[in-house]
Amino acid sequence: MDAVQAEVLEESALRFVISSKWLDRVLARTSDYQADHHTKEMREGPIGPVDNSDIVSPMGYATGLRDAVGLPYVPLRPGLIKGVDYEVLPSMAWSKIIKWYNPGPQYPDIIRYTHNTAEPPQQNLEDEIYPPVFVVCRVTQTDDVEPPPTILHIEKFGFNADPRGRGQASPEDSLVIVSSRQEVFQDFLARVKKYAGIPLSTKVKVWRLLNGGNASNGEQRAENNDSSGIDTSKLNIPPSKFMQLEVGTHIEALNVTDQTNNPNYNGRSNMDLFGLCRDDTLLLEEQVRDSVGTEFMSDSKAPKFASANAKAASAPTSRRTSPGPGAMLTRGRTRKDERTRGTVGLNNLGNTCYMNSALQCIRSVEELAVYFLSNQFKNDVNPGNPLGHGGSMAKQYAGLLEQIYGSNAGGSVSPTSFKKTLGGCQPLFSGYGQQDSQEFLSFLVDALHEDLNRIIKKPYNENPDSDDSTVHDPKAIIELGEVYRSNHRARNDSIAMDLFNGFYKNTMECPVCDKISVTFDPYSLLTLQLPTESAFQHDIIYVPFEGKPVVHEVDMDRSSTVGMLKQDLAAKNGDISPERLWMIEVYTHGIYRVFDNQAQLSEVQKSDHIFMFELQYAPTFLPLPTQKSLYTTYSRNSANNEIPSMDSPRADCFTVPVYPRKPGRYTSSSSQLTMHPFYITVTRDEARDLELILKKLVWAVSQQTSRPILSEFAAVTREEGERSEAMMDDDARVSDKSNPSEEDYVDVQLRRATEDGGAAAKFFNSPRSLPEDLVSTMFTVNVAKPPSNTSAFFSGGSNIDESSIRPLASRVHQSRQSTATSSESPVDSDVDEDDKADSGVDDDKADSGGEDAPDAIDPLWIPDPEEITSRAGRRKQKAKGKKSKRFLDFAKKRPKVSRQPRRGSNASEPQRSSKASDNDDGEYYIKAGEAIVLDYTNEAINAMFGKRHVDDGDVRGSWLSSTDGQGLERIVDPKYRTRRARREERRKHGITLEDCFAETGKREILSEDNAWYCNRCKERRQAAKTLDIWTLPDILIVHLKRFGGNRSFRDKIETMVKYPVWGLDLNGKVGLKEDNKDYVYDLFAVDSHFGGLSGGHYTASAKNFYDGEWYAYNDSFVSKTNECAVLTKSAYLLFYRRRSANPLGPAYLQDLVLQSRASYSNEDAPDSGEDRLGEPTTFSPRGSSSNCGAEVGEVEQTEDKSAEVMSTLEEEVVNDDYDEDELHGSIRLPKSSRKDMFVEDDEEWLPNDDDSGTNVSEPEVDDLLE
Repeated sequence: MDAVQAEVLEESALRFVISSKWLDRVLARTSDYQADHHTKEMREGPIGPVDNSDIVSPMGYATGLRDAVGLPYVPLRPGLIKGVDYEVLPSMAWSKIIKWYNPGPQYPDIIRYTHNTAEPPQQNLEDEIYPPVFVVCRVTQTDDVEPPPTILHIEKFGFNADPRGRGQASPEDSLVIVSSRQEVFQDFLARVKKYAGIPLSTKVKVWRLLNGGNASNGEQRAENNDSSGIDTSKLNIPPSKFMQLEVGTHIEALNVTDQTNNPNYNGRSNMDLFGLCRDDTLLLEEQVRDSVGTEFMSDSKAPKFASANAKAASAPTSRRTSPGPGAMLTRGRTRKDERTRGTVGLNNLGNTCYMNSALQCIRSVEELAVYFLSNQFKNDVNPGNPLGHGGSMAKQYAGLLEQIYGSNAGGSVSPTSFKKTLGGCQPLFSGYGQQDSQEFLSFLVDALHEDLNRIIKKPYNENPDSDDSTVHDPKAIIELGEVYRSNHRARNDSIAMDLFNGFYKNTMECPVCDKISVTFDPYSLLTLQLPTESAFQHDIIYVPFEGKPVVHEVDMDRSSTVGMLKQDLAAKNGDISPERLWMIEVYTHGIYRVFDNQAQLSEVQKSDHIFMFELQYAPTFLPLPTQKSLYTTYSRNSANNEIPSMDSPRADCFTVPVYPRKPGRYTSSSSQLTMHPFYITVTRDEARDLELILKKLVWAVSQQTSRPILSEFAAVTREEGERSEAMMDDDARVSDKSNPSEEDYVDVQLRRATEDGGAAAKFFNSPRSLPEDLVSTMFTVNVAKPPSNTSAFFSGGSNIDESSIRPLASRVHQSRQSTATSSESPVDSDVDEDDKADSGVDDDKADSGGEDAPDAIDPLWIPDPEEITSRAGRRKQKAKGKKSKRFLDFAKKRPKVSRQPRRGSNASEPQRSSKASDNDDGEYYIKAGEAIVLDYTNEAINAMFGKRHVDDGDVRGSWLSSTDGQGLERIVDPKYRTRRARREERRKHGITLEDCFAETGKREILSEDNAWYCNRCKERRQAAKTLDIWTLPDILIVHLKRFGGNRSFRDKIETMVKYPVWGLDLNGKVGLKEDNKDYVYDLFAVDSHFGGLSGGHYTASAKNFYDGEWYAYNDSFVSKTNECAVLTKSAYLLFYRRRSANPLGPAYLQDLVLQSRASYSNEDAPDSGEDRLGEPTTFSPRGSSSNCGAEVGEVEQTEDKSAEVMSTLEEEVVNDDYDEDELHGSIRLPKSSRKDMFVEDDEEWLPNDDDSGTNVSEPEVDDLLE
């Protein structure tokens, strides 16, 4: 991956495609390239050899095809996304992967090439992942021609001698040829002619089969094509069959001449230029040269057979003379084939649906189309504008309109020349990837504006800031707005400004000095925020520093950060400082991820177990935000691998993860992680104090068990002779856990004492030391380092480096003086352990003593409720002829310890001599970037955590926490419930365009990353921003902001937005009304996006200004539709025009449109009235099979049209078998009377409220914490 990031792309470089699914298994185990989408399963099991099966198409390895260079070609599944499904590696990186993870010769490399997709000298290098694959057939001169001996004919070409490389299992099979969008067309044609057995001296005419099968990604041919009636699986097509095909319906001719036998030809036009950029079926018609001079048999049907498409295809490159200004290029409403002008599709040139849909919408603006078709634009071309493109974009757009509205236009045209120029002007659109339709449209409007800007020399006029004394004066604000607008007009004057230009009013309020700044900004597309919440709903297990863990049900916006979540939870838990909260993800008892404050909540998956720990202090050693690579989709977290020295300021205070472990199930010589990790915080000075570190550990453990171990510690200390006072007599409160009437047994349990610093602080600061034997009977304390492939915060799943584990006490040469070295156990005993061994005293008998002798108290001893203790706290057994109940009757059998782990407690831990600590010189028992490992004994786990259900006779403790939140108290904020209810309401009924306008105009606080510079404070401030619409254009393009985030992470909002077709009244939303205009708008086009972020498809619906009908445009396919169909939840861009009895725009533009209308109004008349754009009409959805129009009926009042249509749609769209793909073309809207319409597609996750626990039997104690 270092090679990938450092690589500089070169044209024609060899590239290798690899599955992201397999690559993630490798990168998930590294520390430098972990990504948010890496799951835990990716780290489990062996990596295995390279596996690309998920991206290779079925039978892809078996096609045998070869590319244009002659190397094996492996076809991929369609629709794959780079960074999601696959990655592309350079040769150096691929060679290393093959060396380490070779899949074998049966799986050839997936080879692709880098090409420059921009027009030289500009450069935009991209990998061609999906090169076009063509099925090629030969139209023979006679019906009885035998297949040529192609195998012998091409043996001289070496690697192509194998017919499988061109898709032939036999000579009768058609060819399957892998090409490239950048391959020179004449080279491709020469190659294909040789494979087909056609001499280079024989010219051919190339035809494309329309709607008739393609190479299917190189795997199979289309057989017995239904639309054409020919069998494209065979190489030869009889001429009799070919002559039955109709141009424009079955086939179309490519506007290219065969130059393969011309040695003087030096043209370099590539496949992309002729629209050969995706899989297609091509027919090669051979030259005939008959006696009457016909060169091709298809010439006999000219001109009807070939002229229509040939003229249309040649338009962009012919540079032919256009009619002069003032004269329309076309006359009449209909074409020669009697179809309405402009009902023409645009061929998809390879992921160009984003461009096609936007072009179909904007070219439906009558005023703009007439301006170009009348060649008025030529008077305004500004080739010297440095911000323009020399007029090239304007000229190409004009040429495209000529193709679309020409009288000889076919069913569709290929915007190849337009796309090439577009890529040359903006390399972002030069490649093969899917782009944003809104981004393209914004660029197009701006490019047309700059190419046609009538201002030759732009003056420099500085816009003033608002005056503090007049910011609340409406008249002064209007004057200020006019200054901004006049300054803008002085530099910008074009057809784009005449139709699309409006202004925002932007108000900023400084939170410090209260300065108010008012400015005005131009726009050509009005962006509206959607008032929907992309919710992050999750259970957060909150572990307080003092108290029981609880579960917080969180419901926040998905774009919120971890820092925002910490602020929210801190306020709900005693208003603590958010800096004291530490958020991790736990997986298989280990730390999978430590979240930095800037991480987004959207990175958390639904199945993740998220813990939020309240720390004692705010740490200074924090995880750094993830740095996203500019070259790959993976994150580089190398900064989090750097462990600071103890002299670094970052080590002033640091967190120490604590890993609980238990003895292995089948052998006592191994340990395994149990429960979940927890944390203690240690300052630099505290890291030198072993006693304090142990107290912090004991305190943390005491908060996770229901057993009052701190009280038992105090009792043991008193039995050691400390009778003068209790260990924490004034620092704790007394809790009587026995029968209130019994005063013999009093249990001391620590409680929160906020008035004097808390019980924890009293416990830590107590001069009393912990009994050494008492700690060692619970667990041994070890220190460990992180593995080399994880961060310094132990994230990544590998957790701890087993080889680094050593006793904590061995870190410092001179350990502290033990407080309990005078006795072998926490109580006085008459028998020393060594003396017992020498004298042969029975251990069991020594444990129990005589009938009248009191038992020695075990470190974790709990008396029977019937046993009596003195009021002074001295525990004596009452002689009842019965022994006390014990669960840890083993302390006296242990040798004396000095914070050392017991011998043989974990065979996986290295057995170190006293010299081991010499290698770890220093004064710190624990350092930043290290962890503590608590190795519990089985007895301790049973005594502290063994209780699983309510049982009065079971005096063991229970675990108060959980690995997944089950069984914990749940806390739900009422505001979250309100938010869910509001979201559910919107799910049922959708939102309106009015809601979107209101959301966009809301006052918002800027984020820290987007702070505003206050010229009074001279600093950046998180100001309050309010955005208002100041002026509105005649043509209003509304951009519904469905895509949130940035280009590396985006989220789509699928909510239905109800928008009116007729009568969008914006009079109450515009700040400045110009010339007493009435701001009521009618819809005339919709650009829709179907699908998700990783792909999707754009289509358009637009109203034709010749006949006033609605048409659906899906790339090259066009069909008539109606107003019901344009109301879709997939709407992305809405095109409105201001209602007016006259054409829109300045006087010159109105005159052009009126001349245009007059030029065809006398020639032919509409058969259903003047349903023109922008004029009041009656609702009549003609030409549709939908029952929408019949149910809506004829509505005379235009203001009621939208409500009527939407009401009908609400009644019908909710049906379960409703298919939104049917919103275009011949739509079917199932009938239904249900009212819960407009249900979102996105699934809303709700946490499980089942808190019920399960009872287990005693033998299951070993598994109780798994």
